[in-house]
Amino acid sequence: MSFTVTLQLYFDKITELTVSRSDSVFFKQALVSFAIDSGLHPLVPYVTYFVADEVSRGLNDYSLLFNLMRVVWSLLQNPHIHIKPYDAVVDAAEFGTV
Repeated sequence: MSFTVTLQLYFDKITELTVSRSDSVFFKQALVSFAIDSGLHPLVPYVTYFVADEVSRGLNDYSLLFNLMRVVWSLLQNPHIHIKPYDAVVDAAEFGTV
């Protein structure tokens, strides 16, 4: 990955929380951050591929799928992030075709 150490740590933490600790306050705070933070754009391709990958592996894990939808929804709410170039990946992830 080619971004700052801070963004790397942020990405690692959000993926961990999404998969294993979605009931935590930290996950909820991360979702808010995804929805408003202007500095997250470098993470968009990595988050979209993370979501697509997890959807394809977790089709029977409804809790995980719900968490992934929450992550995607938060990103879509962020006015600073241009998600359009990644629509195909997000669409595929939503329909489990990746």
